[in-house]
Amino acid sequence: MHKVFGLLCVLLLSGLAGCHQSSSNGEASLFRGDLFRTGYFVSHGPVQLDKQALVWRFEGDQGLASSPVVNAGVVFAGAYEGDVYAIDARSGDLLWQFATGAGVFASPAVTATSVYIGSDDSFVYALDISTGAQRWRYKTNDKVFSSPLVYGGTVYVGSLMAICMH
Repeated sequence: MHKVFGLLCVLLLSGLAGCHQSSSNGEASLFRGDLFRTGYFVSHGPVQLDKQALVWRFEGDQGLASSPVVNAGVVFAGAYEGDVYAIDARSGDLLWQFATGAGVFASPAVTATSVYIGSDDSFVYALDISTGAQRWRYKTNDKVFSSPLVYGGTVYVGSLMAICMH
């Protein structure tokens, strides 16, 4: 009999320069809002939605897959085809695009200097926030479905890993 168990593998990447838990303007830049992932945001959302007031629309090559994160006027999101996009929040213009080796389904974590993202290619990437240039990447044991968390100069991320027991 074979049993397959999912295991959460925590990746600790220490010594990262310039890591902060939120953007310079105090807006949330992590999945679910804060380090505890409470989903609480200090800013106020729209009270009423005017369906005729669409400001802009952006579509990736095969559609966006991750929940977006906004930091300092830039929207960051991952896509089915494996790209990470930085989009101007006011205009919807593409600022930069970075290709990973497979789909990006988890939301990025964003600091003052870097964007951290996991991919189905089993890598965690650190990208320059201004240019999208790869700073580094780290190979995990399997696909990365979880959103990274940056805390105290360390990146935490879960990786999907299967263990077969006979």
